[in-house]
Amino acid sequence: MEQFKPVSKLAANLVKYTEPPVYFRWDDAIREDLIRAAYDTHAGTRYTALMHKLKKNRVQPNFVIDEAWRRYLEYWESEDFLARSRQASTNRNTEVEGPGTGPSKHGGGAVSFVTTNERLAYVRQLESSRVKLTQLEQELQRARQLGIFISSSGDQSHSLSGNGNPESISA
Repeated sequence: MEQFKPVSKLAANLVKYTEPPVYFRWDDAIREDLIRAAYDTHAGTRYTALMHKLKKNRVQPNFVIDEAWRRYLEYWESEDFLARSRQASTNRNTEVEGPGTGPSKHGGGAVSFVTTNERLAYVRQLESSRVKLTQLEQELQRARQLGIFISSSGDQSHSLSGNGNPESISA
């Protein structure tokens, strides 16, 4: 049952796989394996959503046979499933940034936690640089107001003496 790799073994045993309808047509330039991959991805996403809804509501829909429903309920109530569910919940609620920072929810789509954290660190660095630049600009403005001028070569044409009066520097 190669086609059921992304689907649970329980579902694979209860559901007969059928090929996608043949009445869909697409450009011949598109490879069959790409279409199959897109179909499998979409079907897997829909299957996951369906199973989540069934597990959450625990109401047998009319399209699920009694034997399949009984086996689903057995599995969802098994100690193995409950232990894995508790572990997954713990993993989702881990405080990655340290105690007191709150649960770190993964909202980056297909982006890994490592990549997301690297991007956040880069954004924090940019924000820090922006703050430093603002501080330097304010210091430069204060220096100009006090009469200090720094040329592009770094030479000062004026400096302040102890009493606050500008004084020329001789070279």
